[in-house]
Amino acid sequence: MDANPLHKLRVAKADFLVSATQPAHFPPPLLPEAAFVGRSNVGKSSLLNVLTGKTKLARVSRTPGRTRLINFFEVELYSGLKKYDLRLVDLPGYGYAKVSKTESANLQKMLSCYLQRGPCLQLVVWLIDAKVGLTAVDMQILELLEESSARLLLVATKTDKLSKTQRKVQLEHIARSLELPSEAVFAVSAKEKWGLWPVWEHILQSLTFPQK
Repeated sequence: MDANPLHKLRVAKADFLVSATQPAHFPPPLLPEAAFVGRSNVGKSSLLNVLTGKTKLARVSRTPGRTRLINFFEVELYSGLKKYDLRLVDLPGYGYAKVSKTESANLQKMLSCYLQRGPCLQLVVWLIDAKVGLTAVDMQILELLEESSARLLLVATKTDKLSKTQRKVQLEHIARSLELPSEAVFAVSAKEKWGLWPVWEHILQSLTFPQK
C-alpha cells in the first residue's frame, strides 16, 4: 500500500455481511457506509479487494455485468492506534450492453433505492475507467448520484494502462467534464497497488464514526 503519512493503516478484518436487492434485506444502519459504484468492468471488485487486502472479498469476474446484488462488507481497520468500524458496499455495475432493458431498469431501480439509504450512507465512491473516460451512461448515473445526500469521491481506475502524460490528460479531461478541479479526481491502480492510501484517507475523513 502507498506510503501512509498518518501512521501505518492496517485492515484487521474485512468480512462479507449480506447480499440484498431491496431495503427489507439491507443490514441495520449501525455503521457508516461507503458505497462503490461504477460501470461494468471498471474494476470495482478488484479495487475493493486491494483496499482491504483480501483477494477474494469481492468476486472478480471475467464477464462484465455479473454483480447483480448489493453486497455489504464489514471492515475493521486501524490508523495508528485509532480503530475504525465501517461498511464498504459493492453496488451493481451499470451500462453492460448485454443486459436486457428490463434487467437494466431493475438494476437502476435497485441502485436508486440504495442511494436513498439515509444517514448511514455517507460516501459514494464513483469509479471511472481512466482509459475510457466518462461515458453517456456514466452521466446518466450521475443524475442518480446527485440525488443522494452522501458525499461523492471520484476515482479513476486502471491508470496503470496509461503513460504519465496520457494519465494527466485523461484525469484533467474527466475533471473538466464535471466542472471539478483536477485534484478532485483520485487516480488508482488495483493491479500495481498504488493510489490506495489517498482513497482510504478520504473515506475515513468523509465518514462520521459513533463516539465510544
